[in-house]
Amino acid sequence: MQPVAAPPIPERVRTLAATAAPTHVSLTGTDLPASPARGGVDGQGRPVLLVMPGEPLHDPLDEPVVTVDLAANR
Repeated sequence: MQPVAAPPIPERVRTLAATAAPTHVSLTGTDLPASPARGGVDGQGRPVLLVMPGEPLHDPLDEPVVTVDLAANR
């Protein structure tokens, strides 16, 4: 029997992330609760968020640090 060859873990994580969708986003360093997220991910699995006027991430003064929750099906 041949062992099953699997891609390296970073590649598997990127592949899974590339099929994911953002579910929540929170702004680090604030007391604001996490809010629902809209958008998708790029080919590298990085979140791309749709932010509307009036939302905390729209037109920030500084570059914000955020946490984005992703959900994907295997």
